Amino acid sequence: MRLSIRICLALVLLCAALVLAKPARPQNRAEREREKVVARQQFSKNFHDLQVTSQELLREHVAGQLTSPELSKKAKTIYKSAKALRTLMALGELAQEPHAINEKLSGTLEFDQSIKRLAKMIYDFAHSPVHQNSKVFNTVEVTKTQKDLLTIISLAKVIETNARKYIRSSEIEADKSPPTKPD
Repeated sequence: MRLSIRICLALVLLCAALVLAKPARPQNRAEREREKVVARQQFSKNFHDLQVTSQELLREHVAGQLTSPELSKKAKTIYKSAKALRTLMALGELAQEPHAINEKLSGTLEFDQSIKRLAKMIYDFAHSPVHQNSKVFNTVEVTKTQKDLLTIISLAKVIETNARKYIRSSEIEADKSPPTKPD
């Protein structure tokens, strides 16, 4: 009798494990709607963060107020927001190759061009017709938008990685000015 109790207990535990391991039943309508709302909120937040951070980055760079750590931080924020948007924007097949970018940033001119290019790409991405009208599905525009987003992700990562080499334009101007002679 003791053996049969053990067998029954083992079967009960096995059944319980199978029930728990079984995928959840299809979600009901309310749960699906809740998930859609959360996804829309996440998209809006990341879309907003991407644009605001890009504008701040460009403004501080042009004003000569951007520091190397701040550049790294803002590029990382842009990278994270863009990655999240790519996940949330599953519109058919995702683009696999970004536009060509400069992988090595060392000089002031390269940083200037990359920061301005990143800001322009984010502006173009944010103002794409794909985001203006969800009723019209233009596959050419969707493909361009996905490729732009992938380029934003890649360029932000390159800028973040090379940020320690960044020199503010105000620091360059100070180095160019002739030294003053003490009296």
